Amino acid sequence: MIKIIITGKPTLENAIKAVNEKADGYVLKPFDMEVLLEKVRRLLGEKENEYLRIFGQVAHEKASTPAVYYRDPDRW
Repeated sequence: MIKIIITGKPTLENAIKAVNEKADGYVLKPFDMEVLLEKVRRLLGEKENEYLRIFGQVAHEKASTPAVYYRDPDRW
């Protein structure tokens, strides 16, 4: 999920609040729809890259973590 703050009252307080609430973007009104859509595409691409990086890291850790092997699995 991405969070973009759209505001018609650009104040320092609003900008600080957006950062503190971990907003991914901050857009001032009136805005150009194409600019907003490009920002959404860019942010979604960043989130996808982050997901793929984390997924790859988990897969690597899974592969490199020693598994417990039973000496005689037929006894179970």
